[in-house]
Amino acid sequence: MLENKDIVVLGLTRSDAHVIAAGFKISTELARKNRVLYIDHPYNLLDIIKERKTTGVKRRIKWFFPFVSGLEPKICDGASMTILHLPAVFPTNALPVGGFYNLFSKINHIMIGLRVKRAMKKLGMIKPIYINCFDFYYPEVVNWVRPSLSVYFCVDQITKDYSAKHGLRLEKEIMVSSDLVINTSDALFDRNLPFNRNCEVVHNAADYDHFKMAQEDSLPLHSSMTGLKHPVIGYYGLVERRSDFNVLINVFKKRNDWTLLLAGPVQWQWVPDELKKMSNVVFTGKWPYSELPSILKGFDVAIIPYKRDGVSETIFPLKLYEYLGGGKPVVSLNFSPSVLNRVKDVVYIAEDALEFEEKIELALNEDSQVLIEKRMNIAAENTWANRGERFGNILYKYLVD
Repeated sequence: MLENKDIVVLGLTRSDAHVIAAGFKISTELARKNRVLYIDHPYNLLDIIKERKTTGVKRRIKWFFPFVSGLEPKICDGASMTILHLPAVFPTNALPVGGFYNLFSKINHIMIGLRVKRAMKKLGMIKPIYINCFDFYYPEVVNWVRPSLSVYFCVDQITKDYSAKHGLRLEKEIMVSSDLVINTSDALFDRNLPFNRNCEVVHNAADYDHFKMAQEDSLPLHSSMTGLKHPVIGYYGLVERRSDFNVLINVFKKRNDWTLLLAGPVQWQWVPDELKKMSNVVFTGKWPYSELPSILKGFDVAIIPYKRDGVSETIFPLKLYEYLGGGKPVVSLNFSPSVLNRVKDVVYIAEDALEFEEKIELALNEDSQVLIEKRMNIAAENTWANRGERFGNILYKYLVD
């Protein structure tokens, strides 16, 4: 068991982000029995200009300047940790590999490293465990931490052109130089094993207590569900390239007696015009995490319509156990057999549009209280507390070895 250790975490997701990220959830769980310094992903100068009116920038202005501590004690889900806000850095991603990129990247690392070093000194941290949570942009921060154990936490595959430009090579460098790589899916484990033989898997989980509220009578239905024709076949999350829009069009054009609800931010360039124009398809836009249970409550069936490709096979969607925690029947395209085989007893898995429609129909017709409880029991076994304990046990094992 990992207890009373100093842990420094570099996170790609900021501590006040509205999205739930595996890295921050694991950090929170580790903080229950250890001392955690969580380093927020820095803002660069262009970010600050573009987002100058946002709360995130406004509350950090005092920390953007050099020679301030940047330290902020914080209670997260009942766990005490310290957040380290970084100085404003130079934007480097647009630069090609070479002289200018190397120069400004080095300056950024020095600014970040000096603040990290001062923070560790103030907190009395010497040779802590260091975890880079998918923040491949800053591979050299580890050199300033000088850890007893360096860990790369790989939570996804790099797919966006912006991130891939430098991220693909930087991530490989980090994996090769780390003592340990922890992955959120079996497919990521298989992909990353050639770069580091010390590879482990800690699957994503869910905040069970949050999503089980979808079954509580006292929870009001979300306003976005008002007036919708049932049955509602629902999805929440980012609507983008991973979705198999051809399947959705084929199914919901045929079944115009069903409502398809897509709740979440939309990358419209990926969405076919035909789907946008369908009268039984509703896009609600983005909602806060706190409101997701009330949205989930209105689903008759929850879906994961991801197509199977080299990207989707590596993901372990957070929504899987969130849907199950809310007791909802789940129908998924077989985007990742290694993920879905774990839950095949409680999830309906489809290979194509015809089977997707058939499984939704089956899920609607055979739903029962017994099945609701079975789903919720599975979700209750896959919580962030459970994952945090496993993560900590892995760290302890490699520290001892």
